[in-house]
Amino acid sequence: MSKHKTFPLSSIAANLPEELSFRKFIDAYLNAVAMGTVLAVPVEGTFQKGERVIKEDLVLDTPEYRAWYEDLVSTARLAQQRTGLIVDRATAEASDADDLEALARRYQHQVNQRKAVRSLKPKPRKAGTRPKLPRTKDDTPSQPKSEATATALNPDLISSHEAPADA
Repeated sequence: MSKHKTFPLSSIAANLPEELSFRKFIDAYLNAVAMGTVLAVPVEGTFQKGERVIKEDLVLDTPEYRAWYEDLVSTARLAQQRTGLIVDRATAEASDADDLEALARRYQHQVNQRKAVRSLKPKPRKAGTRPKLPRTKDDTPSQPKSEATATALNPDLISSHEAPADA
């Protein structure tokens, strides 16, 4: 006999907090089972939530499962907080002006916080570019690329191909 209690997956999915969507929970659950974080045993039967039909499992209530579940829920809550305050139109119209001003100030604060976080992130370099060394005035090519370029730069080179005259 196991020292851990078991829960049917359908009862866990039925009691999810509102911050955590069913789809995200099931995807994370299947990944956690594959990784061995959550221990589960398949049993006969299925359950349906929305359009999705899921095979029933018995989930072992282990400390690892509890830690995984709490982390999943807290991540979902954090994600919901980061999206900011969303007020539906009916609530906004029914509220008095003081409440709307307070909500507007809160939203302004959230937008400013997002801007501050974005400005702290380093901007990535464009792909395929390399940093270039600064050029100095002394950076002149040691040899011109072609004879035509050389003669255009220094007209004295035209007669340099002739044999030197001995005096």
